[in-house]
Amino acid sequence: MSVRLIRLRSILAVSTLAMMLAAASSPAAGRCLRVAQWIGAVGLEWLVPPLTETYRRAGECVEWVPVPIGQAWQMVESGELDGDMIRVAQIISRMKHVVSVPTEIPGFDAVLITRTTLVPLQSLEDARGMRLAAPFGYLALDLIPGIKDFSIRRETNMSATFQDLAAGEVDGVFTDRNTYLHFIAKGSLDPSALAPSLFVMKMPTHIVLGERQRGKVPAIDRALASVIADGLFAPGASVLHPPAQPFMTE
Repeated sequence: MSVRLIRLRSILAVSTLAMMLAAASSPAAGRCLRVAQWIGAVGLEWLVPPLTETYRRAGECVEWVPVPIGQAWQMVESGELDGDMIRVAQIISRMKHVVSVPTEIPGFDAVLITRTTLVPLQSLEDARGMRLAAPFGYLALDLIPGIKDFSIRRETNMSATFQDLAAGEVDGVFTDRNTYLHFIAKGSLDPSALAPSLFVMKMPTHIVLGERQRGKVPAIDRALASVIADGLFAPGASVLHPPAQPFMTE
């Protein structure tokens, strides 16, 4: 065998090894994180792009797996999925075998949306006697103190809930700030007609991963902070129109 041929094979071997190492360090080379994407969660679909970008900046790829919102956390607890979409801190505390990313995703505080013709409420007690509604998927509703004393009409999804509010079939809708802003951004809600009338409760919200992904948390946390700083977690970031009135805070 000639020296030239040996050198050629050596060069090819080194090149092949370099390509393999580069591929192994690429997110696409390893198994992507399998993360729940909630079925029928109308109003939360805007979360997929900024969350995908968060994982990308952390050096991870993500496979979004459509599952019902109530089933998702069980699949994360069992290890069938690597992560849940997001959860509020009060629900995360009830979950087993999971870890949360420390940085909070802003804007998921609970608010009561009413028609703007209604005088703003001072407390939840002021809503007694009103016809109230919330979508089935809004699990955070059950975390609101005293909410079980109210009769809440459960709607199929957020779109139907806002439509009933606009039509006068209900007087108030429980949701979060981000969902409200998302519907404004996509042109499905008129902020001059429907607006937050009451700040209800702080809802710290975080990315949730299975316990086996604990080692990935620091990188994802840094990536999440940078994505938030870049304004990518604003619902409809590039098309959002400001609401008719500023949001209330605690």
